[in-house]
Amino acid sequence: MSRYEIVYSKQPPKLDPCDGAAWAAADSGTIEHFPWYKQGDRQATTFRALWSDDGLYLRYECQDRHISAVTTETNGPVWVDSCVEFFVAPNPKKPLNYYNFEMNCVGAFLMGTHCDWGEGYADRSRDLGIQVATTVPGPTKDESPQDNGWTLVARIPWAHFEKDAPHLPPKPGDVWRANFYRLGGKTDPQCACWAPIDYFKPQFHLPQFFGQIVFVKRP
Repeated sequence: MSRYEIVYSKQPPKLDPCDGAAWAAADSGTIEHFPWYKQGDRQATTFRALWSDDGLYLRYECQDRHISAVTTETNGPVWVDSCVEFFVAPNPKKPLNYYNFEMNCVGAFLMGTHCDWGEGYADRSRDLGIQVATTVPGPTKDESPQDNGWTLVARIPWAHFEKDAPHLPPKPGDVWRANFYRLGGKTDPQCACWAPIDYFKPQFHLPQFFGQIVFVKRP
């Protein structure tokens, strides 16, 4: 099973995708599995994650020669754009209760809940303080010969998981289940994952294939 350690940071990183130094303490993960590959370039995607007292922080670095986005509204179809995603199941006793966060290259995002207590795509971004920042100016993006990749950072407050997580903030050693994804784009669309998926067609909503994310504190 894929395993990734999320390092605690007393000082949360600023939501600046150009500030790579703030993520030096975070391990690097790779979205390198293409279960449904047919043709085109398998473009590199790396991610990093940190946790702090106020929330979970994510960073994606995407090689991309065809950057595009048309979705600007919250909970719109960001998956058709150049997009990264994070799916997470915070309760080990309920591994099928999971949340999805999908974010396109211009910072529009979708958030969904798939739990035994409720399911849906309500916009709670203002209430919970979810934030996304990217290196791609919006509000939309057309493909360009100058396209050469993009970086996205995001903050997800712990309050989003208050109905499922055993501890908030997590305790060192807590293990959640999750997967990191890359998707979308008009030309050469990517459909890749960090933890491998064995399924007959493209589908990310499969918590049984999530890997482990472990919350740690290091000296």
